Amino acid sequence: MPNCMEVLMRRLLLATFLMMNTVFVPVPIRADDAEGDVANGGKPCRGMVFLSSTIDGDIPIQEVLDFVESGRINTVVIDFAWITYHWPRTDMQAVEHLAAELKKRHVDVAVMYRPRVLRPNDADIHYAVGEDGAVAPSHNELCFSHEDSQAWGVEWGQKLLTALPSVDRVILYNLRIPCRCPQCSEGGGKAAIAKWLERCRREWGSLRSGLEIGHVGVGMEYAAQVDSLYPFLPLIRDGDSPVDIDGHLDVLAGLKPGADGKPVVPLLKVCWAAATNNTTDDVVQAVRRCDERGSGSILWYYDWIFHDRDGRYDLKAILTALGGDWSKVAGYLAGVSHEDTHGAGSKGKPTGQGYTAEEIRATDTEVFFERIVHVEEGRHQFSGLQALLAKARSDGAATRDEILRRAVEVVGDRSEPLVKRWQSCYVLSGIGDDRAIPILRQALSSEEPELLRSVAACALGAFDSQEARRALEDSRRTEKDAKVLSSIDKAIQGEFRKSPDRTRPAPAEEEPPPILTFPYEEEVVEKLAWPHEPPGLAPEASEKLNRDVWVINDFPLYQSDKDGRRRYFHGGLDVVLDNGTKIYAVKDGWVKSAQHSSVIIADAEGAAPCYGWQYTHMGDFQVAVGEFVKKGTWIGKIDFRGLPHLHLSKVFSEGKHWGNWSYQCAPNAHFTYLDQEPPTIQKPFLFYEDNSEDPIRPSPSGIMTLRGAVDIVVGMRDGGRFAHLQESGFGDRLGVARIEYEITPRVGDAKQGLQMKSFDFRKLRIRAGYSAATYRTELTKVVYKHWKPIEPTRISGDKTLCYYVITNCPKDGPPEELDFRHRDCCWNTAEADGDGKAVFPDGPYEITVRAFDFAGNSSTETMPVQVANGTDK
Repeated sequence: MPNCMEVLMRRLLLATFLMMNTVFVPVPIRADDAEGDVANGGKPCRGMVFLSSTIDGDIPIQEVLDFVESGRINTVVIDFAWITYHWPRTDMQAVEHLAAELKKRHVDVAVMYRPRVLRPNDADIHYAVGEDGAVAPSHNELCFSHEDSQAWGVEWGQKLLTALPSVDRVILYNLRIPCRCPQCSEGGGKAAIAKWLERCRREWGSLRSGLEIGHVGVGMEYAAQVDSLYPFLPLIRDGDSPVDIDGHLDVLAGLKPGADGKPVVPLLKVCWAAATNNTTDDVVQAVRRCDERGSGSILWYYDWIFHDRDGRYDLKAILTALGGDWSKVAGYLAGVSHEDTHGAGSKGKPTGQGYTAEEIRATDTEVFFERIVHVEEGRHQFSGLQALLAKARSDGAATRDEILRRAVEVVGDRSEPLVKRWQSCYVLSGIGDDRAIPILRQALSSEEPELLRSVAACALGAFDSQEARRALEDSRRTEKDAKVLSSIDKAIQGEFRKSPDRTRPAPAEEEPPPILTFPYEEEVVEKLAWPHEPPGLAPEASEKLNRDVWVINDFPLYQSDKDGRRRYFHGGLDVVLDNGTKIYAVKDGWVKSAQHSSVIIADAEGAAPCYGWQYTHMGDFQVAVGEFVKKGTWIGKIDFRGLPHLHLSKVFSEGKHWGNWSYQCAPNAHFTYLDQEPPTIQKPFLFYEDNSEDPIRPSPSGIMTLRGAVDIVVGMRDGGRFAHLQESGFGDRLGVARIEYEITPRVGDAKQGLQMKSFDFRKLRIRAGYSAATYRTELTKVVYKHWKPIEPTRISGDKTLCYYVITNCPKDGPPEELDFRHRDCCWNTAEADGDGKAVFPDGPYEITVRAFDFAGNSSTETMPVQVANGTDK
């Protein structure tokens, strides 16, 4: 029999071989929190890795928070992997929001990256080479013996720490020494990496006090230079034999003396891409044995395990091993069956394939409904359900409505197989159209099978609507079955709701803007309490509340998706508040609408046009349509899956249009907040051919020469105490209140300057429709340019600019209502007066831009340009 040393060496050789041919990710545990290698009062470190590019995209922020809470996760790593690939695909604002929320929950947060590139042309630096001097194509690792490579690796950590102020730990992945250049040979490579790590600590430490650095490796490499170590534990089978978890842990225990007393937490590497060879039991046993032996563990990575489309794992079993509550996260996971959620049938998620996007496009809707019952060989049992939801999302409004109609028919037809009926309930909740609510209410009837009633309750729980809530509450009063009652209670509590927006109907044809009464001018602007101020709050407490308020977005800030296909004006103030915060009416009034997480309370009873206040991102409504509400009445609680906040809008509408169409108005003057900082104006200004996306470029010497009809575009933002998070400074990205500009000749009589008033958002009334995406997008183009052509890579949502087309205003003054024709307004540099003389003769000019915020603070910037139309007078 081989002795212990031989076993140890074999395992080390296996681990080393695997490490050199695969990639993985790590996670840390604070040394000052540890008892040995155990954190949080003697409990093992329990960690999870999330790929950065999935945050708030494939994986909503609230899903991460709910999962972390459910699984009692105490460490989260955000993995940027090959950073040149994931960095431009990551929403840094979302990652920072997530990190801040996790820290509030006392969860350790780290970022991790590989100091290497995906493709050699990603950076002009020195790469590791082989004996022949050629760059190895597989991993494109750095040669740390060269200054350019060292600086490049350090810079990425600086970028991460700058963009993510809530993160104070950076983990580096597998700093190997594959380079065979003369400098790295014979031990020089290891010394260069150690020196590089010391440089990282110096330069990153200047950005973040208390910075910690971790390293993922085969063993305890660089223990002297880092604060924590994450040797990887490979979950890969030898044929059909289970992974030898205890054997791997024995190897790590033998290596631990080399850790120099630093915390050591094994990384459970589950994903091996196409070579993956492990089972649910391997993952479960790894988590349990690491807990039992006190080492703790970190799972790599969440998306591979819990958003697995190929059905490799029993998700419930893995979550249970983590100590989690399945009911808290089941609603987030695609293809999770009702039986898995409520223990009414099959255990866990079966294996099998889903359908590809091409197969979904090419297959008729009715075929997928039939495949719910008659599952194709090799497909998992929810493949038909998932395909229908994917088809509803991708094939357009007509197909979505067809699937909606057919699913309603199936749920209501008692001759259809039960499995087809209950899965069709999930089709309806997945589409999220309120037209599905009546049939789901009908499915709660006591005459229906218990399984269908339970699923219908879960499906209704996905809707953020009063109609769905009433259906659940009505059923709660008559239901006798304990399992169904459990489903109803969880639905009422919001456990199955993904997002307030997912239940909103998306009509096939966009509603045209109606004719609305234009808002009248108010004689007095009434000062109001913030909606989260409880009635009767002491004056000193009210003053503190005013000082501490944080508004992350305001009116009418530019908002859009990344590519600018859907754009809109932000219609109010986003006041950052914790979920569950009670919201109170800021004025007396009548409830005009209570739907889609919003309550509108207006000044006048009946159909008369009037002002009102709209409170959005709420649940637990305390008021109903038609009720009269006194100022200070509790109307609901914050309920938002993302950065929790209240969206507060001042609106003007009438009659049947309440809740659908309104004028949005500036609310700022009604509230008290601290703002002593002027707006920021970016230089240089930008110039475009009128009403186009064609930028005018400066000459190589930097001179901006203009001719013909020109749009002036200026990046601006506003900050202040109320505009950012006090702890980190994140924010300061609000819009400006009004803009002025002046065009002045740089020679001759300065009085010839043209003084213009651009947009005045204090007086602007913006007509907005609930489902008018195209209208909103086109109207937004009157005021703003989309940011992406100007900033191809926006690092985060911190201190971002809006790009105002300041010339899109009529010459007679700022408009009170926007008109699509305003896009044709411009600076006509070739303009002539009534006598045919050039208003702007060729020559140098200065453009001066002045911006004001809603508190009256202002700033000014000036830029020289050259007019050259071939006229000199």
